[in-house]
Amino acid sequence: MGFVRVFFSPGARLMRRLPLLGKFLLLLLFMLLAVLAPWLGAGTAWAWEGSVLAGAILLYLMASFHLTLSADMRRVMRMLEQAAHGDLRGVTRGAGTTRADARDEVAALDQTVRGMVNSLSAMVARIRSNSALVAQAGQSLAYSSRELSERTEQQAANLEETASSVQEVAASVQGNSVATQQATAQASDVRGVAEGGAQAMTGVVQTVEASQGSAQRMNEIIGVIDGIAFQTNILALNAAVEAARAGEAGRGFAVVATEVRTLAQRSSEAAREIRALILSSAGQVGESVAQIRAMGGDIARIVDGIRGVSDRMNDISAASVAQSSSLSQITAAIQQLDEITQSNVAMVEHAVEQAVKLGERASTLAEAVATFRLQQGTADEALALVRRAVAFRQQVSREAYPRGLTASDPNPSRGFHDRDMYVFALDRAGHYVAFGGNPAKVGTRVQDIPGVDGQGLLEAIVRQAEREPGWVEYDITNPTTGKVQTKMSYVQQVDDLYVGCGVYKELVAG
Repeated sequence: MGFVRVFFSPGARLMRRLPLLGKFLLLLLFMLLAVLAPWLGAGTAWAWEGSVLAGAILLYLMASFHLTLSADMRRVMRMLEQAAHGDLRGVTRGAGTTRADARDEVAALDQTVRGMVNSLSAMVARIRSNSALVAQAGQSLAYSSRELSERTEQQAANLEETASSVQEVAASVQGNSVATQQATAQASDVRGVAEGGAQAMTGVVQTVEASQGSAQRMNEIIGVIDGIAFQTNILALNAAVEAARAGEAGRGFAVVATEVRTLAQRSSEAAREIRALILSSAGQVGESVAQIRAMGGDIARIVDGIRGVSDRMNDISAASVAQSSSLSQITAAIQQLDEITQSNVAMVEHAVEQAVKLGERASTLAEAVATFRLQQGTADEALALVRRAVAFRQQVSREAYPRGLTASDPNPSRGFHDRDMYVFALDRAGHYVAFGGNPAKVGTRVQDIPGVDGQGLLEAIVRQAEREPGWVEYDITNPTTGKVQTKMSYVQQVDDLYVGCGVYKELVAG
């Protein structure tokens, strides 16, 4: 078989370089030479030899044409069969390709099929990557929506309690307003009584002061009576002296004078007693006037205080009415907020349902292309590697865990690297403590990776892994092509390490 391949190799190269029309013309040429050579040579020996040589070349070229056409068609059919069964790995890594110097239609068909399969592979890679991101977004949205739903329900319950409390406060304020209005009315009544008492006290003061003036006038009258008694006493004394001089003739007059003198003395004593009484009464009236005046001042201050209390009660009553109105508005606003919150609860529940459906649709989309097998790793395969690495932690100690992740294993089902997928483990400072199948990467830093914002990538990995397992997207220079491509890594926190595995979102060979 090897001899046949070597023997027909020149003819195969020639056939692959010629287009289909050229091949037929070349075969037709040698066919004509084989048929026409004896006739043109008129039966000479060299004519028969040329005919035999042309026939041999014709058979050689026909065999070469058959071998190249059948081999190339089998190659194309094999690619199509692999693609039909979802295996795009052989095409994307270049297995089963035609020769580089081929220029015929079969080579063009091979390149067309290769381009079609490469486009299909790129599409599948994008669908798998984006479906994984959509699934994570749906899960994260559903989780966040559930938390929002719980908080909204709690907020609704709090609003309901607040509304009830505000209603109670409003009822209490309304009761206080009614009581304040009643107290205001009573204070107004008391104010009127106090003002009437103050006016009556003023009249009493004026009456007592008038009595004090009358007592002073009586004292003056008693003084006049006392003067008259004194003058009468003097006149009686003079009359007694004249009666004594008259002797027997003035005896009767002396008796009258003596009686008058006695009456004058009694009048004087009575006047003194009345004066003493009037003076005593005047003192008592003066003290009463002073006390009544002091009491009048106290009553005036009491009236002022009651007037101030009445004014404050009016202000409190007005404020209570305003508070009652404001609390009624607050109650109405809280009731509206409660209705809005209840509506938000329903909307959030609907959002949760839609987020769950979004995750289900993403899973359905991923399942639709799950049968395709690519040369490069895909999102679901990277996720499976990370989950296997997380489960591996339960089987080994903390110290042996990084070594187990880094160790190379020829069986992809047991190792932690597959094609372009490598499980890595980072510490918080960004150092690689494990890197599947590549011990040389251990000890290096993610910040030192060329063509990527290492510090930003580390922060994104830590933030995502500490919140929940999920995907992190970033741009990186592809070491194979030198082009900047988008990569995504599924990360999860294990102990104090951040374990992940990355894949390119699109076809690597781009």
